[in-house]
Amino acid sequence: MQKALRNLIFILLIAIQGVTFAQSFSIKPYAGYATVQMKEVNAGIEARVESLTGLTGVPVPQPDPFKGNLAWGIQFGYHLEDNYYLTLDTYFFSEDSKIHYRDESQGYQVIFDNMRNIKLFEASFGMKYLFNYSSWKRFNFYVGGGIGLAIGWSETFFWYSDETNFVNNKGDFSSIALAGHIMGGLTIRFSPTISLEPEIGYRAANLAQMEGELRFSQNFPNIPGGQSEGVDNQFQTEENYNFSGFFVNIGLQFAFSF
Repeated sequence: MQKALRNLIFILLIAIQGVTFAQSFSIKPYAGYATVQMKEVNAGIEARVESLTGLTGVPVPQPDPFKGNLAWGIQFGYHLEDNYYLTLDTYFFSEDSKIHYRDESQGYQVIFDNMRNIKLFEASFGMKYLFNYSSWKRFNFYVGGGIGLAIGWSETFFWYSDETNFVNNKGDFSSIALAGHIMGGLTIRFSPTISLEPEIGYRAANLAQMEGELRFSQNFPNIPGGQSEGVDNQFQTEENYNFSGFFVNIGLQFAFSF
């Protein structure tokens, strides 16, 4: 009887261990680099600077285009069964384009400041599939993806002044859209609870046209109708803000069983 009871307890302990491992949570902070497809935004900035040069006759340099930048986030996982994880991802991207130009070669001071910041925050639900997953294997390949909501922001500041002309525009815009991503990576296990995960993937996140507030003030005395000032609380950008692009990440995953 005692032997049978010991065997039953032993079997139960093994079963509990299996359930505990199969039903575990994980948290993975990660960081990497992401590209963006801001052709329309970059073209719009370039056109405005060229228009300013045409109106004033004073050439000013173009700011650097938006191409991509560092990104980071946190992934929460639930080990559904051996090869599958349910995931909740958070993701944040930010990039600046700035130029501060001063020139006195025209015989007077020319000041041109063009500053723009774009941001994206995304929260998405998804799944990660590990090929031939095993707790004792040092390396495990995986693929995954998710879909969720993305919020984008754009803050702009455009200042120009010379001997006769003046421009001071400031905008704050935002939009919300569906977003999704796919990726593939490698789990490098250091211990049963800690692993390193490098990955590469693609994110689809076109935030389209943004809306918000534009404060504008300009004075071109030599141009008919060149004076204006005011606030537009329902301004809509002409360009689409497309945060879609490839990304590479590396994260450190910690597993917790219950």
